[in-house]
Amino acid sequence: MLPDLFGFDLLKNAVPPWNYVAGLKRNLHRLLVAAYRGMRKAGTAAITWEMVEAAYKSSYYFAARQEVEALITHAVTGKRISRDLVCPFKVDSNSEYEAALKDLQRQVFVGAVEQAALSNAEKQALAAVKKKAQPKAPKVLPVENVVRSKAPKQPVTSSSLLDAAKA
Repeated sequence: MLPDLFGFDLLKNAVPPWNYVAGLKRNLHRLLVAAYRGMRKAGTAAITWEMVEAAYKSSYYFAARQEVEALITHAVTGKRISRDLVCPFKVDSNSEYEAALKDLQRQVFVGAVEQAALSNAEKQALAAVKKKAQPKAPKVLPVENVVRSKAPKQPVTSSSLLDAAKA
């Protein structure tokens, strides 16, 4: 799926993007549009995972982010959500899915606690290390104008098409 547009493998790393869209295609579309806008603004040739994370936190994705967070909270805690987000069909509980969500929630919590425990100097050092570890985006090459030939155009006829097909 558009391998040149992404600086990461979207299909092999499907879980993190799914966590940002809760499996809703409209949210995936909105998230990727926001990431693409970030890519264009940055002047790079590929969307990096950091751009996707920035898109998730953007104001453009605000309403979708609220939906995603409500759906995940509902799946983990059973908290009531808006009727338009509830599945209209009776389905059995998916314990494997709920266990994965709880594990994700634990990981996010632990990451937030670790981040909060860092001093300012440690945060700056960590940001510098992450920046060095981040792969550089490929350079954007300028688009060159195509030079069209000055040869006179001949009309396209059925016989000229047949002749070209035989050659």
